[in-house]
Amino acid sequence: MKIWQKLYLSTLIVFLLMLNTGLLLAAGFLFRHNLTAEQEQAKTECYFLAQNLEHDFSILEKNGRFEDGIIDTLVQGYQNYYDGMDCRIRLKRQEQGGQDRIETRLERGAMTVLVERTLAGPYGSYVLTCEKELKDFEALWSSVRWTFAGISLLMSLLLCPLLYILLKILLRPLGELNEEVAQIAAGNYGRQITCRGRDEIAALAGNVSRMSEEIARQMAALREESRKKQQLTDNMAHELRTPLTAIYGYAEYLLRAKTSEEERCEGLSYIMSESMRLQRMGELMLSMRLYQCEDSITTIVNIQSLTGQVKNLLEAECREKEITLCCEMQAKQVRGEEELLINLFRNLLENAVRASSRGGTVWWRGCVREHGEKARTALRAGDALHRGDGCPAQRADSPAAETAGEQGDTISRTVVFTVEDQGVGMDEEELGRITEPFYRADRARSRAAGGAGLGLSVAEMIVKRYGGTMTFASRPGEGTRVTVELPGAPPKK
Repeated sequence: MKIWQKLYLSTLIVFLLMLNTGLLLAAGFLFRHNLTAEQEQAKTECYFLAQNLEHDFSILEKNGRFEDGIIDTLVQGYQNYYDGMDCRIRLKRQEQGGQDRIETRLERGAMTVLVERTLAGPYGSYVLTCEKELKDFEALWSSVRWTFAGISLLMSLLLCPLLYILLKILLRPLGELNEEVAQIAAGNYGRQITCRGRDEIAALAGNVSRMSEEIARQMAALREESRKKQQLTDNMAHELRTPLTAIYGYAEYLLRAKTSEEERCEGLSYIMSESMRLQRMGELMLSMRLYQCEDSITTIVNIQSLTGQVKNLLEAECREKEITLCCEMQAKQVRGEEELLINLFRNLLENAVRASSRGGTVWWRGCVREHGEKARTALRAGDALHRGDGCPAQRADSPAAETAGEQGDTISRTVVFTVEDQGVGMDEEELGRITEPFYRADRARSRAAGGAGLGLSVAEMIVKRYGGTMTFASRPGEGTRVTVELPGAPPKK
């Protein structure tokens, strides 16, 4: 049974029940009211009749004619008068006077009101009984019952179609919403559900619409993650197959063929080179896993020490390609973990060196960007360093920064690093995929350069670990610039 049918039947039953209960209560009230009025009228008539009899009895007694026969004749006269009023009068004598009473009787479908009154004074042994038949009252009550029954039937006949139409109109949006939800359940995510009004159904439609959009977004993200995982698996299988095939081929060649000492050394050298590449690939993949699982522990890292260690790691590679590494660091401290930051900039600089031609130059710069109203005022006052790489920065020890700190301005610092080369560069498509695991740009990241295709993926994880950002700007033939923003050390108070 549908919801509108349930509402229709339940509302109809409750309404009819309340209607008939109300009509029944109203009829009962009218019945009791009219019956009470009839009783009061019978009681009043009996009272006046009793007074008349007492007066007549006193006259008979004065005239010496107070006898039973005359009393019966007197009562019969009154009875003849009340016959036209459907009222019967009886006068009986008893040894002890009783109490006045009034009651209503229903005999053979006829309702009567019985009133008994004891005469006052010396006539207390006489009890007057007035029994009045309520014929007009019965007719009135029967008319009221039929009227109320007709009203109940008429209201029921009118209510049934009106309630049906009203519920169909009110619940029509719910039916439309149900159809839309069925479409969403069938897999058609991202549907926009419109419902006019400000009631609960409209609010529900809005929530379902937002839920559908969120499901569509989540499904798209899941599909993208699934694609990336599959691509990672395919790339990893491909990357592993190449060095393993080479290692196996050279090992089999050295084992089976008769080779000279020079050829044997060359083959072993190639095997060692491919083995080291596999080792490097395994280390990077393990690093990616660890960076995803471990919690971040940040400390204040000295940038001068950081640059010195990174330059030492790259010294041999730069010397081999005759690359000049220029470091311009105006920032002094950065928040992070020293080992991870060394890994981050080593990967970025290795890529820059590999992309550069022999005898080229790689720039590694660092500056501080301060946030705060007074810090911005100081920047506008001219105490900023405007660099060609688009990195407006303020010296950490500049007078303006110290003044802003003294004046109580809330200052937050961001250290902006840039790594720039003049190598082969990349187009937009390559920039969009450069951080994908195992992805290599054909010109800048060939296997001949020894890359595993994981360096920038690891670098991106490290930057995100500290809540920073990493962006790329490049053009084919003009080089590449990588901008990394990391949280800086708080200003001195």
